[in-house]
Amino acid sequence: MLTIAELPVQPLEVKIAQIFIVMENLKGTFATKTRRPFFKGYFRNDAYPKRPLHKQPRIGFEALLTLMFKDVCMKPSLGRIVRLRNEIIHFGLSRKPYSSLRKDYDYCHDVVREYLLRLLHYEGEYLLYSKASRSIAAL
Repeated sequence: MLTIAELPVQPLEVKIAQIFIVMENLKGTFATKTRRPFFKGYFRNDAYPKRPLHKQPRIGFEALLTLMFKDVCMKPSLGRIVRLRNEIIHFGLSRKPYSSLRKDYDYCHDVVREYLLRLLHYEGEYLLYSKASRSIAAL
């Protein structure tokens, strides 16, 4: 999905939707790994063992991403990711200017790539997507 998002003929909103599909898949994998129950379209917080599953609180996109990133010692700013995701998912397009969308897309790529590297226990330098692979970051 990360490489498909980079095809040059796609509108930026499609690329952004694809990076959100990647995040949704990572989030779902994390939730499954941490044994979060999935019921009627939502992951649930089973913190109340006496409550039936359908009455357990839902865990939303942002909350699960926060837990997922915390699991690999990351604390990225999720506000703009969540706002853009909701706009693209619910409306299909964004009213933001292209330059702002591009920055958000680049930021999403950087966050996902860092997460994957940390998940794989990579230690060392890597190139940042948002800097056109001209800047180096280190884990």
